[in-house]
Amino acid sequence: MIKTGINHSRKVKAELKKKRYNRIDIITINDITSETSQNITRIIQGLNTRYIKLVNSLGYHDHVKLKKISKQFPELENEIVDLKGNVFYYIKSLESDTVEASKFYLLTIDYLQDMVRCMSFMINSSSKYVSNNHRNLKFNQIRDLKRISSDLDDFFNQLNDVFEKNDFDEVKILLYKKNKLLDLVSEMIQKQIERIRTTDMGQQNTDLYFGILLETKDMIIAGINLLNLFYDYHKEAKQEF
Repeated sequence: MIKTGINHSRKVKAELKKKRYNRIDIITINDITSETSQNITRIIQGLNTRYIKLVNSLGYHDHVKLKKISKQFPELENEIVDLKGNVFYYIKSLESDTVEASKFYLLTIDYLQDMVRCMSFMINSSSKYVSNNHRNLKFNQIRDLKRISSDLDDFFNQLNDVFEKNDFDEVKILLYKKNKLLDLVSEMIQKQIERIRTTDMGQQNTDLYFGILLETKDMIIAGINLLNLFYDYHKEAKQEF
């Protein structure tokens, strides 16, 4: 019994060493979460809305609408700028033993910025493509993008719901949906490869289409990285309190 007790004590100490956040970190991150949750949800919703508009505008080869999306996009980028602008003063204001809280804040901004950059690339490349009078994307390409857009809409709405409610119990479902989404994007990439070999597909068309698919994939992955960051923190916070 004594030996069992010693082994158990060692295991507990080992687990405690693995913990990333101390109590002060957790209190600080709670403050960060309450302050940034609205920014996160606005950014995610903004990305979702613009992705839907992007796909619809490409479907109609509508340069006017694409240009409008491009002009309005800085509104979303400014959300990131505001968050980044507070980093220096925020870190300066923290206590010396809240290093992990500072890293948490920086990673939150980094993942959000990755998502915004992906969308920026898709909007700019699509607007340039249409304004240069390249041929419309094929019907099958638009149909496949709309399928991705529909699934991504569902994914983003649930992701937003998690952050609005600060409830991370739905993470496993989102991880499953993430895998399904990434599989869907991979399927569309494979379809395009087959189209290149069997149909009349131009280089500009292929460059744009592959670009959208790959940036969509990266945007999904960045969203999941953000979710996992908060999920791991909340697991530790529950154990601590």
